[in-house]
Amino acid sequence: MFTLRLLVPLLSITCAVFAQDYAHFEARHTHSIALTPDGSRLLAVNSPDARLSVFDATRATPTLLSEIAVGLEPVSVRVRSNDEVWVVNEVSDSISIVSLSQAAVIDTVQVGDEPADVVFAQGKAFITCARQNLIRVLDATTRASLGNIALNGLYPTSLAVSADGAQI
Repeated sequence: MFTLRLLVPLLSITCAVFAQDYAHFEARHTHSIALTPDGSRLLAVNSPDARLSVFDATRATPTLLSEIAVGLEPVSVRVRSNDEVWVVNEVSDSISIVSLSQAAVIDTVQVGDEPADVVFAQGKAFITCARQNLIRVLDATTRASLGNIALNGLYPTSLAVSADGAQI
């Protein structure tokens, strides 16, 4: 007969063997960390938990303020204002628009297959849709579609905006 003394080490060995077989998957991050314009909030995508982590950045050590549920596999976070943040969700094929003051998603926009990044210029949002090889253009305020820009390359991901905001 087994005693509890013999069973506990056996269970420990079994658990250790199964733990070694675990493989974790995360999408490729594009811009996973951002700071609000006033420097008060540090934002980080938390892909495994499908959340945006919001930290108080005014202290010597950032302090977690909230975890906001967004879409599946967030890969990029971009700040539009001190309150409005756009989170790109690769697997959900969406953008979660977050209000930091409400600590909640205030809108979700479906954008196309495998979005990877978003930038803002001249009142517009430019979103890479990697699988479709295009940039989707939205009105940044109304979120209405303004069209698409087809690309010749494969799987566009990261975007940048010129200092004067005239070019992406």
